[in-house]
Amino acid sequence: MKDDESLNGMYSIESNCKYCGWEIINLNLTVEQIKVIQNLVSQNRKLHAVKKMMDDFGINHVDSKGIVSHLNKDFGICHRCSFDKLKHEYIECPKCKSFNYNLKPDI
Repeated sequence: MKDDESLNGMYSIESNCKYCGWEIINLNLTVEQIKVIQNLVSQNRKLHAVKKMMDDFGINHVDSKGIVSHLNKDFGICHRCSFDKLKHEYIECPKCKSFNYNLKPDI
């Protein structure tokens, strides 16, 4: 996938996180935008990631916060319980039932 391509339409999600009830949102961001957000999340700068999504990408506060809350720092490791065998993107953790975007680092 090229940096200017969007992930919109790659996943058809019409569900909620079974742990918290948050309505899962299909990421309609370019690969470059996702890399920026993932970098902030991996640096424990989630508040900055939410603000970036709101200010630069035009995503409302509630959606930005929900997306960032469900992005895991490291591929394969649940953002909530640290279960370390998540193998796919857009996956529910089998241990805690929390949704994880689990985006591959090489997108």
